[in-house]
Amino acid sequence: MNAMNALVLPSPEMPAEEYAHLKTWYDDKYEAMWYYMDPKPRPCVTWQLLNDLKQFHRDLYSVIDHSDGPTLKYLVLGSNTPGVFNLGGDLKLFKELIETRNREALFEYGKACLDTMYPHHIELERDLTSITLLQGDALGGGLEAALSSS
Repeated sequence: MNAMNALVLPSPEMPAEEYAHLKTWYDDKYEAMWYYMDPKPRPCVTWQLLNDLKQFHRDLYSVIDHSDGPTLKYLVLGSNTPGVFNLGGDLKLFKELIETRNREALFEYGKACLDTMYPHHIELERDLTSITLLQGDALGGGLEAALSSS
């Protein structure tokens, strides 16, 4: 098993349940890392999805910076939800935060959304190409995520 597959396959270092809202796959032939959003219960930007994306980016940095790590040319973002790329912000969360007048939490959520997709946008500051596989509806922040690729 190569180092990239450690992001995909269960191992003592990284169990399969590491990403509850994200599916990953490394393609040796094309040197491409695929990651598919799989948020539950709705295909929107949940805190859980943001946390998985942040952890994935941290894990990916450490794998590709490892001296014997695999070559990575492409970083491909997609969705595991048929017909939907991402519906954007978590409207249920918006409603709760607005009703409770929790301006600070709403700001933190918005900032977390930007901070989470920034590594994809800057291609992890590595010599690679970011791609979005857009199959289905992309609304609001979901469309912004799709546009973050080069």
